[in-house]
Amino acid sequence: MKLNNEFAGSNDYQRIILDNNSGGIQIAQLLYDDLGIPNDYIILGVNSVLAEIMGLPREKIIGRKVTDFYPDIEPGWFIKYGEIVKSGKSQSFEMQCEPCGSWHNVLAVPLEGDKFAITSEDVTERREMEEEKQVLFNALQLERDRLTALIQNIPDEVWFTDEYGNIILTNQITQRKFGTSYLGINAAEIEASLETYHPDGRPRPPEETPLIRASKGEEITNGEEILRLPVNKELRYRSCNAAPVRDMDNKIIGAVAVTRDVTEQKQMEEVLRESEMKALLLVSELEKADKNKNEFINVLVHELRNPIATIIGGIALLKLTDENNKNIKTIKILERQSEHLSKLVDDLLDITRISEQGNNEKRTC
Repeated sequence: MKLNNEFAGSNDYQRIILDNNSGGIQIAQLLYDDLGIPNDYIILGVNSVLAEIMGLPREKIIGRKVTDFYPDIEPGWFIKYGEIVKSGKSQSFEMQCEPCGSWHNVLAVPLEGDKFAITSEDVTERREMEEEKQVLFNALQLERDRLTALIQNIPDEVWFTDEYGNIILTNQITQRKFGTSYLGINAAEIEASLETYHPDGRPRPPEETPLIRASKGEEITNGEEILRLPVNKELRYRSCNAAPVRDMDNKIIGAVAVTRDVTEQKQMEEVLRESEMKALLLVSELEKADKNKNEFINVLVHELRNPIATIIGGIALLKLTDENNKNIKTIKILERQSEHLSKLVDDLLDITRISEQGNNEKRTC
């Protein structure tokens, strides 16, 4: 087939347009297979940019098939150009040239017959940057989703404000307790609508709210408050941690507060304090009873020593006056019992001494 090669060597306006464009330009003529399907094209003209990209002088490019240079080019390119030539309408699109390993932004313009012009700009770098941005965006989105899931499932209240003190995020537990998300409402306005107290029962002014203090640069750790919940009107003890949120330049762009309900803990502490007071009172009463017991035993011991001494003296007198040992058995019985009684009195006295020593050691500790 004889080709119309009028674009190859002309020096008219077409050549001027070709050589003064920053992108690669070629003018081509479609080739078809036996079924009339586009399967290649002849290059009729190229500009200096495209020749430089291909690394060949123009005379070695013009008049040759594109498959001579890129034998693995995808058939989709030819189909696309065939559709444009057939429709007579220009199209702009991006396609990947796998043999070239690059992406191109293509403007295809139909000419007379089966001819067409192609302006091609290599956008591989931009595509790669966009892909990198997309990967980064997906990673950030994943981290954001994870952080959101974490915040939403924290059993404590979470509050975030922007740099103006307006609420931009609260989690599910906060919304259940207060019956609303408070999104877009200023923290000072919210605090003014709530009934809040210091731990000692004094009303707390809005400006002393941890979230508001944090928005001004202050960090609050374990700040205690008493709040009447608007949903059920219960007074609840709360512990709050709050801190400012800063950007890369250390500028405050908001604040975050995490608040935990410690009502049950406070109630348990009160029960423990009451139990401790009762235990101390019981110990005091037991010590007093033990002291009274020791005093009673001491008195009893001293009271018993005198009659025991009299009995022992009487036994000795019986032994001296017992002629022919007539009462020897009785005397021995009395001696054994008096000795046993004396030992019991001594044991009682030792017990009181040990008890008093133990109590003194406890007091010292």
